[in-house]
Amino acid sequence: MSETKYRTAIKSTLLSMASIAALALAAPQALAQSAAGTQNVQLAEQPLGDALIKLSRQFGVTVLVDERLVQGRTAPAISGQKSLDSALDALLAGTGLKVDGSEPGTLVVKQAAVDFNTPRIQPQPTGFGSDPLIDETIVVTGTNIRGLVPESTPLQIIDRQEIAASGAGSTRDFVRTLPQNFGGGADDSFPFNLPGDASVGDDFSQGSSVNLRGLGAGSTLTLLNGRRLAPSSNIGAFTDITMIPLAAIERIEILSDGASAIYGSDAVAGVANFILREDYEGIEVTGRYGTVTSGGLDEYRTNVTGGTTWGSGNGLVTYEFYRRENLDVSERAFSSNVRSLTDLIPRQERHSILASVSQSLASNIQVGVDLLYSERDFRALGFQNDQVTPRVDQSSSESFTVGGDLEWEVSEDYSLRILGNYST
Repeated sequence: MSETKYRTAIKSTLLSMASIAALALAAPQALAQSAAGTQNVQLAEQPLGDALIKLSRQFGVTVLVDERLVQGRTAPAISGQKSLDSALDALLAGTGLKVDGSEPGTLVVKQAAVDFNTPRIQPQPTGFGSDPLIDETIVVTGTNIRGLVPESTPLQIIDRQEIAASGAGSTRDFVRTLPQNFGGGADDSFPFNLPGDASVGDDFSQGSSVNLRGLGAGSTLTLLNGRRLAPSSNIGAFTDITMIPLAAIERIEILSDGASAIYGSDAVAGVANFILREDYEGIEVTGRYGTVTSGGLDEYRTNVTGGTTWGSGNGLVTYEFYRRENLDVSERAFSSNVRSLTDLIPRQERHSILASVSQSLASNIQVGVDLLYSERDFRALGFQNDQVTPRVDQSSSESFTVGGDLEWEVSEDYSLRILGNYST
């Protein structure tokens, strides 16, 4: 490496270290002056970390900040006679950061307390192996520790863009693409459960489940906005995810590690948390039709989603209609020797309605209510054991869930959340 490049590398390293640990160091006598008076501040629009460095040097104070808090943020241009406090307020406006001056001679930039009257910063998805999340308030699926997501936590967050890019038409279709999910178990394409998950019993309700790591659908906890849903199947062993409209989902949190210490024995394999869309405004109508190259397995799906926001809250309503025709054994070569009028895949029809409302009662108190209703009709053709008498298996099922929560930000260090849920 040449001498010029070597000096440049040293300079770059020193600047990076300064932005991480101490943005400026001043002599003791300069620290005493602090920001009692005003100075002529002239700062152009630039990265927030650089602006804090220049401001701290001009006023002769020490400013400490974690580099991750200012990374990717841009400070506005400021000019004129300003005190240190007013200059810092101008630089940090709208960032969710604040300055703590409790340490003598040192100012620390950190996250401010959450104000529920202003929109929250939504956590950015980590995807597969990205950096940990930073948010004003983070409730991580599977831990009671608030703050940054631990790097050791096997938590995957899939946002709406990733779900749309997958091409999946339903929540069940997308979950089946996840490598953490095992395809065996409860599935709405079969009259009974698939091999490999005897815990679900006969799937008379025709639902589909999340089965993390193949430990059984009954070992994976499924949540909606952090709240439990009523189990499905004839023995109540799993939660049916097909009743959750894909159009209403903002993101999915998958914890592929045991969380029984937090949620109990039904989370031995992990947790799947479906988070609903917030702050959506407008009406969205989508339709989907699918068929097979041979046979009568036609599928129809329609979604209507409407959302609105107001000064202190938001609301969302989604309706989904789904219909699938049957596939007869005669329409496939491997089963053509079986008596006709027997279904390989049965006919099914489903209606789902989901509504969600969030409202701020005060600057630090917020309430939310979610409602989910689903109705399913199912019919399968077959024969009795003597293979002579025809049989029609027909059933219907209903599911209803209503849940609410109240979140109170008592102080910067303490918060209280009360949850209530009724599900059938």
